Amino acid sequence: MDGSEYCGPDTTNAAVLSVELVVEPEYNGLSMEFILATRENFVNPDPIGIYLDGVQYAVDTSGHRMTAKSEYLASLIGITEPNNPSRSTQYDRSSPPLIMGLPAAPGAHTMIFAICDANNGLLDTGLMVKAGGCVDCDKGIKINFATTTTTVGPTPFVRTIQASGTISGTVVYGVPEDATTNTEEVATSTEVTATTTEAITSSEDSTTATTDVAVATTTGEDSTLVTGTTTASDPSTPTTSTQGGFTTIRRGCRP
Repeated sequence: MDGSEYCGPDTTNAAVLSVELVVEPEYNGLSMEFILATRENFVNPDPIGIYLDGVQYAVDTSGHRMTAKSEYLASLIGITEPNNPSRSTQYDRSSPPLIMGLPAAPGAHTMIFAICDANNGLLDTGLMVKAGGCVDCDKGIKINFATTTTTVGPTPFVRTIQASGTISGTVVYGVPEDATTNTEEVATSTEVTATTTEAITSSEDSTTATTDVAVATTTGEDSTLVTGTTTASDPSTPTTSTQGGFTTIRRGCRP
């Protein structure tokens, strides 16, 4: 399938997922969490598209369409996992969980998720997504960190636990014992799910310990924010899989 309609020129083998969803009256937007993972090199990086009612939102900080060589997959930000069967995404490189808010009035909407080959059909790329309702959503793409606060001795601290696989990173705030403390976690949301032609397994519960505090981070949360149905645009296109709360959309079949 020609991918130019959804992924730009010189793209082929488009895997496209169309989702009809309903935003409930108590929300005015969609919170979209996603991961881009790939086995591609930087020569022919596969592009993606995330559309809400015909508008494409998957762009990097320079305003260009996101691809497998995006800054979010580069060193310091991107995640590289060892090549072994237990790795979370089954891809060589991936972005950390990213999140963006999309304005969406209550009512029916159409989302389209697309991922395509760039120039050739070699090597694979996957797009993992989940969405939920939000109020006055933060716009723009950000790394999705959970946050937590804990009491410590007289010296406060801030520590960042980096994301791993499909697990969000965590920012830990240490405050003196006599200060008021609270705990906040970035909400993850109801995922759009379907079935797949290729199964992936991952560990969904991760406990990360430091010398001062042990923090448990997960990517799933019980909530019902958005309802919707999914349809594949092309019967020959692979559908999706669910792992770590994400629905994975795979790049289309090679001839």
